Amino acid sequence: MDEARRQEDEREARRREPSIHLTPGDVQAQPAETAPNGQTFLINEITLRNAADRWNFLTRITKQYEGRELDLSAVNTLLRELNQKLLARGYVTTRVTLPEQNLRGGHLILDLRIGYMGEMKYAEGSPHIPWRNSFPIRKGDVLNLRALEQGVEQMHKVSSQRVDIRLIPSDREGYSDVELTVQRGRNVFGILSVDNSGLDATGKLQAGFTLGIDSPTGASDLLRLGFDLDGAHDGYRRGTRGKNFYYAVPLGYDTLSLSHYRSDYRQTVHVRPYPFVSGGASRTTRLTWNRVLSRTQTGKTAFEVSIRKRDSEQSINGVRIPIQDKKMTSLEFGISQKQNIGSAQLFGRLSHRMGVDWFDARRENPHPDAPKSIYRMWLLDLDYQKPIPMGKRRGTFTSSFHGQWTAEGK
Repeated sequence: MDEARRQEDEREARRREPSIHLTPGDVQAQPAETAPNGQTFLINEITLRNAADRWNFLTRITKQYEGRELDLSAVNTLLRELNQKLLARGYVTTRVTLPEQNLRGGHLILDLRIGYMGEMKYAEGSPHIPWRNSFPIRKGDVLNLRALEQGVEQMHKVSSQRVDIRLIPSDREGYSDVELTVQRGRNVFGILSVDNSGLDATGKLQAGFTLGIDSPTGASDLLRLGFDLDGAHDGYRRGTRGKNFYYAVPLGYDTLSLSHYRSDYRQTVHVRPYPFVSGGASRTTRLTWNRVLSRTQTGKTAFEVSIRKRDSEQSINGVRIPIQDKKMTSLEFGISQKQNIGSAQLFGRLSHRMGVDWFDARRENPHPDAPKSIYRMWLLDLDYQKPIPMGKRRGTFTSSFHGQWTAEGK
């Protein structure tokens, strides 16, 4: 049950993660002045100067205009289409312009004016916090709004800070500086919880406390320490105890996290002639690497790899039973998509988990009815969230699905 609760907590944490999508203003294409209105030219070739392989998505558009009669309006339409494509891909300071030229030869030349990132600055009066590990962009890189979104999103995972950005002119032509405005609150907090989610055998009432430390190293990282216990306090006869640790650090498009959880339980089994106390302990450690593969104006795709090690042991009346010890290690690969649909948000994740014999994992028992430590499992998570008005307040409708499938005998 503790494992199921932890997995549900992980899914709830994913639902609460911030999703940042910055919106650039509309950019108007530069008007052409090379020919009077109405005059057309047969354009056999269009050259986009300064366009390397990364800009192939622009040359695919220009190819569609080759071999056609173009007038001033058509050239402006081409410029507008190219610049809108740049905006859609996040290149908000890169422009396609039209230099002066003679089109009578049938050769249209366009210039790609690439916008680069200048300095990362802080607004006057704003706290200065490390930004390099959160933003996957550096001075001299082609400026892309998606990279800035990623950095702001990484910083917003820290609940006690908010970051706004704006582009400001640079002293260097072709460059734009990025200005950060940081708001920071109290970075140490505690959460006390009490619920009745426990079992009758080990204590129905459960209590927990979590100590949160935001950005303990100043790098927009997260540290969480917690413990939980049953509220019955029946001592030796029944009860639960748990301790947990979580740490995560952003690295641009990557996020590394490490978690550890230990739980102990006791319950009294009433049998004749004498009841006995059954107990157990489990330790679970998980290391996760998450990588954002792509971002668009409305969504992002991520890939995740995690290694999980779980050890457990059982006892009767305080005497350990070695034959029931379990040492299991699993490796999981997953891909996820988070998509904004209007005001709603849809999250989907498909992963494949497999048991492996790493890190002192116990070899699998060959008996057909024995629990399997070498297995293959598919997992699917779907979450849908939509804000809904509730009088003067705003609520959120949430629908979630979690499923898993394991092939028989695997």
